[in-house]
Amino acid sequence: MSGTPHSIHTRPHSPTQGLVNLVASNQVTVIRLLRQAMARNERADTIHGIRTHCRRLQALLELCGEAGRARAVAEGVTRLSTLRALQVFWQYLMTCDAGHKDLALVDHRLTTKKLNLTET
Repeated sequence: MSGTPHSIHTRPHSPTQGLVNLVASNQVTVIRLLRQAMARNERADTIHGIRTHCRRLQALLELCGEAGRARAVAEGVTRLSTLRALQVFWQYLMTCDAGHKDLALVDHRLTTKKLNLTET
C-alpha cells in the first residue's frame, strides 16, 4: 500500500487541470480589477494589473487551444495599452515638472480615452 502514489479517494490531476485553474484564477483577478476601474478607480497600477493578467490569460487560453478567445483578450489589452501609455507619460511629465499646458493636454487625452473605454 505504501507504494501507491495516489490515495484511492483522489484522482491524479491531468496536466490541463492546472491550466484551467490558472485561467479561472486570472479571470477572477481581471474581473475584480475591472470592477475597481469601472468604479472610477482607474489608477495606473489598476490598469497595469488588468493588462498584466489579461496577457497571462491570453497565453493560457492559447495553451488550452482557445485561439479565438485569446485573440479577443489580446484586442482588449490593445485598447488598454494607449491608456496605460498615457498614464505613464503623465507620471513622467509630473517628475519633470512639465508645464501646465502639457499636463492639461495629456490629462485631456487621458479623460477622453477613459470615456471611450467606458463606453466600449
